[in-house]
Amino acid sequence: MDSGWAVVIGAVVAFAGTIAGPIFLDGRKRRAERETARRDELAQLIPELIELLWKPPAEAIALGEAGKLMRLSVLLNSDEAPIARIFVGAASPPNRSSVPAQGAIAEVIPDWFRGSITPRQAAERYASVATAPVTLDALLNAEA
Repeated sequence: MDSGWAVVIGAVVAFAGTIAGPIFLDGRKRRAERETARRDELAQLIPELIELLWKPPAEAIALGEAGKLMRLSVLLNSDEAPIARIFVGAASPPNRSSVPAQGAIAEVIPDWFRGSITPRQAAERYASVATAPVTLDALLNAEA
């Protein structure tokens, strides 16, 4: 009787592995593909936004800056929200015309994207050089 149950249990496990294995593997593969697509889109969008920040506001608006900022916000997950707020702060006067603030964004965003710093560290570094009264709390918390 014990060996009979072992055969039955072995068959059930083998059947479950045959059915469930590909389903779980496919799910992981799809998630990895979505993350790769998201990173690829961010890699294209971020330099475009940095370039727009150096343009006069009217020209940047005409080139779709608001839509690109919104797309950035949609692409970022909740842990990365300070990155979107850094861009919004950088697009606002007087940071838009501030060389130190624009230089800071050109430094911290690539560091964050490469994984060298966290979104919080990026916000701290940006807030330390921003010209406008940008507080770290405002960058880290949407309510502030």
